[in-house]
Amino acid sequence: MLVAIIRECYPQEFRIVGYLDDDPALAESCVLDLPVLGTIEDLEKISQIHNITHVVLGISNRFLKLRHDLFNRVKKLGLALPSLIHKTAFVSPFADIGEGVVLNPGVVVNAFAKIGNNVVVYSNSTIEHETCLGNNVYIGPGVNFTSNTSVGENTFIGAGSKIIPDIKIGSNVIVGAGSVIIADIPEGTTVAGVPAKIINSSRKSKI
Repeated sequence: MLVAIIRECYPQEFRIVGYLDDDPALAESCVLDLPVLGTIEDLEKISQIHNITHVVLGISNRFLKLRHDLFNRVKKLGLALPSLIHKTAFVSPFADIGEGVVLNPGVVVNAFAKIGNNVVVYSNSTIEHETCLGNNVYIGPGVNFTSNTSVGENTFIGAGSKIIPDIKIGSNVIVGAGSVIIADIPEGTTVAGVPAKIINSSRKSKI
């Protein structure tokens, strides 16, 4: 998907060199006509060989800690993490967008919303005014944030979830798909349902 966004929306800005992937089945293969150059451990070496200046993280919500760690690793190497915004997304000129953000087709980010670093917002989600998403947050498709909502770091919001105004969602939270959030969600919990209820409060892999 990231390659598709770059080719469709940033054809003049970036030349894609290839992928790093830890799946041994993809070693030395091509995906969308681009080569798999090595594993994630090869990042430093490959960046030097190919004179890489920018890195985009294509890591899913299942591996939020890896996304967090890789973002910091890329920063330490002095490489840029561009934000990729699909041309059909709307971003208010009064919104604040961090580094390494991906806004997929149909996303709306309204005035005075703030999106931290390393955030992914999937298609047709709405981030209404004065909503704040922390670093390393992952938003599924069709999620609707109403106004003045905040989300802590390293949190995943499942597809189709709805959040009413003035809600605070903590860090290291998982929100199940289709949930309706009508009350604050404490840090380190998993919630689901309509309205959402805590189903697990013992997440072990907090960042």
